[in-house]
Amino acid sequence: MTTTTTAATVVGIDLGTLTTKITLSSTHDFEIVRNAHGGHTTPTAVTFAGPTRPRLLGEDAADISRGDENTVWMMDRLLTGNNCCDTTDDSNDDQKIMMMQDFCRFQFDNHTNSVYIPNMDTTYDTTALLAMLLGRVKRNVLATIQRRTGKNDNNADNEELEFVFAVPSNYPQVTRQAVMDAAYAVKVNKSRVVDGARCLAAVYQRKFYDGQDVDDDVVSNNNSNESSNDDGDEQKKTNKQKKTVLVVEMGHSRSCVSILQCGGGSGNKEEEAASQNQNDIPSSNNNVQVLSSVSSATLGAAMIDMALFHHFQSNHPSLSHTTTFLTPKSRPAQRLMEGCRKLKHILSMLPEGNVTVETIGKNDTDVSLSGNRELLKQLCQESVANKLKSMIAAAVDEAGGIDVLGDIGSVEITEGGTRIPMIQDAVRHAIGKGDDFVLSKSLDDTSLAFGASLLPIDESTTNVEVDAEHEERRAQLLEDEMAMMERDVQMVRKDEMAMMERDVQMVRKDE
Repeated sequence: MTTTTTAATVVGIDLGTLTTKITLSSTHDFEIVRNAHGGHTTPTAVTFAGPTRPRLLGEDAADISRGDENTVWMMDRLLTGNNCCDTTDDSNDDQKIMMMQDFCRFQFDNHTNSVYIPNMDTTYDTTALLAMLLGRVKRNVLATIQRRTGKNDNNADNEELEFVFAVPSNYPQVTRQAVMDAAYAVKVNKSRVVDGARCLAAVYQRKFYDGQDVDDDVVSNNNSNESSNDDGDEQKKTNKQKKTVLVVEMGHSRSCVSILQCGGGSGNKEEEAASQNQNDIPSSNNNVQVLSSVSSATLGAAMIDMALFHHFQSNHPSLSHTTTFLTPKSRPAQRLMEGCRKLKHILSMLPEGNVTVETIGKNDTDVSLSGNRELLKQLCQESVANKLKSMIAAAVDEAGGIDVLGDIGSVEITEGGTRIPMIQDAVRHAIGKGDDFVLSKSLDDTSLAFGASLLPIDESTTNVEVDAEHEERRAQLLEDEMAMMERDVQMVRKDEMAMMERDVQMVRKDE
């Protein structure tokens, strides 16, 4: 009797500070995994509603702008070893991280990498918190597969899924281990952590250098640049020539700059094969290689939010007297921060804007926040734009310098922070381009997850070698998460039965 082994479905995951993006592999046409509410991203958050209530995970968690100390988010930033993973020279980085954490209402202990939850009167390890989120991710993945195949995969063997996490190149090994431990805790026995730059290179190659186009409707869900297919067709005509591509990502609290070399190849098949193994890029010709990658654990769009917050707190006539009142963890401060985010978003589209924030002024009056792009430059030129320029310069130097690279013929920008004109200007000026130089947006916000799902399965890098002590810790994480899942099921069942009982009583009362 012969048995057949089902290949694992690779699941590409971009674990972000605010949201997590998930993409299935080619087995399921690179489908973007929807959450239970139909959204294309899953909030990176967990809410503890109380000892008699189930946990609220991902899309069910409280909105972070309104959540209290029982809602934990930015789990990617809280993992062990991940608070200081910055390759750039900046003595103020730790201070910036603490400033960001100051706006989080949950009680994080940096020394023990744990969070105290008042509703549960319990302290949870950050790896365990990430496991809770990944449990929801796994259920959403299985639901997406079930919807596509019409089969019930909720009881599928654990070997059928392999989580591949796209992370910055400077992620410490201890943090990579924590991510894979969290996956193990939800019975995903195969997992890998790969450099985000390689994921972007894999996407760029598939779009512009492989023999077939990617279905943009699948990859970007109609949110990408509508001309990306035309751009791809045009670029494929010139793929025999070497070209240097600069890729700039700026998310909420992280940024990464990568230099890719595209086209041509070395002409030596042995060298190309070795390079392909090194860069994990799935192509027989290895047309796209990562030459350098520089990451920052602190530079991101959140720094602009904080700069606007401190500006209005100090200078707005209705707020300047409330410095002690607007402490970062207070409700009014959270509303002010949300107003600053909205104003930043408006200024990414319009030269000037205005946002009204309710009941944060004197005597609970509404406050109007007004600003323009010139204000953003004044507040963030040094702390954001110039630092991004330094990162680009560092990436160019790491790749051999501009004399070796030659002209940078194409620039790809991705993630929300790059939509801000000030950031786009900084990118152009960093490589000596004029204001009329076009920045491409062919790599959309799903590209990291998509690229992770493209990378081939490599058994040699699956999982992490663990000693007996580490194995015992993983087993405890698994046991604790399974117990929490069972508790959630019981709490949900209890709520359903209570609701049914109320419905019966209402019917009897009507009779």
